[in-house]
Amino acid sequence: MIISIQYLYWLAGVILAITSVMTLTDKSNPKRWSTGLFWGLFSIAFLVGEQLPPALVGVGVLAMAAIAGCGGVGMGKHHDLPDKARRASAGRLGNKLFIPALAIPLVTVIGAVFLKNVKFGDVALLDPANSTFVSLGIGCLIALSLACWLTRDTPVQAMRESRRLTEALGWALVLPQMLAMLGLLFNDAGVGKAVAHLATAYINLDFRLVAVMVYVLGMALFTVVMGNGFAAFPVMTGGIGVPYWSACTAPTLR
Repeated sequence: MIISIQYLYWLAGVILAITSVMTLTDKSNPKRWSTGLFWGLFSIAFLVGEQLPPALVGVGVLAMAAIAGCGGVGMGKHHDLPDKARRASAGRLGNKLFIPALAIPLVTVIGAVFLKNVKFGDVALLDPANSTFVSLGIGCLIALSLACWLTRDTPVQAMRESRRLTEALGWALVLPQMLAMLGLLFNDAGVGKAVAHLATAYINLDFRLVAVMVYVLGMALFTVVMGNGFAAFPVMTGGIGVPYWSACTAPTLR
């Protein structure tokens, strides 16, 4: 493929690496060394995570958990524009402020629907397995370009704002990935197969409405049990969603 999702991982890693360097050089942050190390370890996972031994990546994750657990992730001081200047800029731009935000879903839909099957010879334009995510990434880059053009600002300022938002979220920014991995761990442990066995043994999934209700209610139940929907999604999708979809499409494929 021409545009792979790996490029977006590298871009995220570069942004996190820049955030780490900016944090390390911010003397106003009392926890700049531990905070910079936290974001640096996170950036390594995006940049070269696939090339590192899994055990080494696990050590990095444990180190991040230790830093966050000991309160080592802090926030520095950011030089925001005065409220009057921000209001004046917002008044000047008006409804044009919505253009970058609306560009993200628009580009994502165009890419996922109309560009996912585009090929140049035998080479696909977008990553076939992740066309929606790649389109989302392209949409974000286009939105960034539009925002810089509208506000007459530079990508450097965008990086400053990115760092501000990253530090505002703190260690919680890592939670979606951690919780998704928890779901994959449950799925690899056989929880999804157990769910599929119970569902098919006691519930007739030949009716689509019943299958959808089992999936939705199961998602709600596992979200309550696991404490989040990220972990519940792989379990219910692997146990109910994918097998049911395969059963529905198998006659068509034959």
